[in-house]
Amino acid sequence: MEVPLDKLKKDLIITTGFTFKQYEQRFKINPDDVGSYDVKSALYRKYTVFRANTITGWGITEKAREVIGNESNRYRALRYLSRYNNT
Repeated sequence: MEVPLDKLKKDLIITTGFTFKQYEQRFKINPDDVGSYDVKSALYRKYTVFRANTITGWGITEKAREVIGNESNRYRALRYLSRYNNT
């Protein structure tokens, strides 16, 4: 539809609508099957590097250590943090 803007006498109101489908994926993970990370790999370094726009500080780091405790399994540690953040 073409609207000659130079001939408009009042505000032009345009509305539109759309639909989309969303699908959920759930994964069942056995924490005992989660292996250790290769912290020297390029993939690990790419996704765990601190960036300038990452806001963090010792307070956040200390709280994370407090929540995680002595847990060495990364999956379980992340679950603890997730549960803490959702409370």
